[in-house]
Amino acid sequence: MASLLSKPDATSDYSATAAGYFTNGVYQVYKYYYQNMTGYRVGTAPSTDLKLEAYATVGNDGYARVLVGVRIEEGTWQLQLNDLSALGLRTSGALNLHTWGFPVKNADVHYGEVDAPTDLG
Repeated sequence: MASLLSKPDATSDYSATAAGYFTNGVYQVYKYYYQNMTGYRVGTAPSTDLKLEAYATVGNDGYARVLVGVRIEEGTWQLQLNDLSALGLRTSGALNLHTWGFPVKNADVHYGEVDAPTDLG
């Protein structure tokens, strides 16, 4: 839990008594999970390279919610959703998605400030 907050210069000119704490990406992901990942948990598996992981729930409203994260690395990963017909969705065709991002405000992707998620459409 100690990595939920950070402060300016956390890796260099660090002062344990200085103020100015801010939330980072880990905090925002936990907050999103708590507020939005409602319903019951369904099975997920990591990517074969173990750099992508997912957590999925199905709500009483019939929506599947999938929280996906990758380690600090660029790349392309695939996400496969199975048994969507159990939610009343078609077995083939297009699927409407709504995505959110957790952008870091500066170049420090590990300790950098991250505010509320950004609606990516």
